[in-house]
Amino acid sequence: MTLVLALSSSDPLVVAVVGALFGGVLVTLADRGLGSVLSLAGVHLYWYSTDFSEPSTLIVAGLTMAGVLSLVGTLFGETVAERFGRPSRLSIGLAGLAGVVLLALSAPIAGLGVALLVVFLVEYRRKRRVGSATAVVFATVVGSIATRDVRVLLTGSILAVMLVVLFL
Repeated sequence: MTLVLALSSSDPLVVAVVGALFGGVLVTLADRGLGSVLSLAGVHLYWYSTDFSEPSTLIVAGLTMAGVLSLVGTLFGETVAERFGRPSRLSIGLAGLAGVVLLALSAPIAGLGVALLVVFLVEYRRKRRVGSATAVVFATVVGSIATRDVRVLLTGSILAVMLVVLFL
C-alpha cells in the first residue's frame, strides 16, 4: 500500500522506472523475452535522471552485471551448455553432494563455488587438460544461468535493490 501511495504522488519518471523494473521481472517470469533489458533500462534511466549521482557507480555496475548475465543466459545459455558442457556423471554427483553439504553449512554462493570447483577438479583429473575442464565449468555456469528461475532471481534482485534506492 505504501508503494502505491508513494508512486501516485511521484513524478512520471519514477513511475516509468518502477514499471520497467517490474516489467523486467514479469517478462522474465513469463519466459517471453528479454526481461533483463527492461530491468537494465529502468536502472540506467533512473541513474541518468539523477545526473549519475544515485545510486552509486558501484551499485549500478553490480546491477548491470546481473542484467548482462541474465541476458547472456537468455541468448546463449542453452547453446553454450550443449556445446561445451557434458560433465561426467561423477562430476555431477560429487558437485551436487558438495553443493548440498556446503549449502547447509554456509552461504549459497559458497555451495555454488565449491560445486564448480569439484566439477573442475574431476574433469581435469579425467581429461588432464585445464582448457577442457575450464570449458566444462564455464558451460555449467552459463547453462545454469539459462534456467528461468535463475534469470528471475537476477531480475528480481535488480528490482529489490532499486526499490531500496528509490524509496528508502
